[in-house]
Amino acid sequence: NEGGLLDLEGNVLIPRKWSDVQIYENGYVRLGRKDANGDPHYGLMDMSTGRLVVDPEWDAFQECDDAGYYRVEQDGLFGYINGEHELFIAPQYEEAMLFGGGYIFKKKQLCFKISFLSCT
Repeated sequence: NEGGLLDLEGNVLIPRKWSDVQIYENGYVRLGRKDANGDPHYGLMDMSTGRLVVDPEWDAFQECDDAGYYRVEQDGLFGYINGEHELFIAPQYEEAMLFGGGYIFKKKQLCFKISFLSCT
């Protein structure tokens, strides 16, 4: 099934070509569509402009904090996209999560934390 999004007046905000549409509170929308094998791929659209700011190339895509960071997954490995919608930590970690003011990563039995004092 494919879906899109209309405003209250019936105007098309997101064309009906996506298998997954999730609106985030920050004004962005996660969009997903399936490839020929039925595997989903996700990207991000700016609702104010209707422009894709992250191409739908990720196996998983998740908003993870108020500063606009997103966790992405590709081939079973995790990384992060920053608030400027740029890849700033390439997918290389078996696990990655937000925890206690920083991020926890796991790679080949090694676990470490990166703390951020400011996200600006």
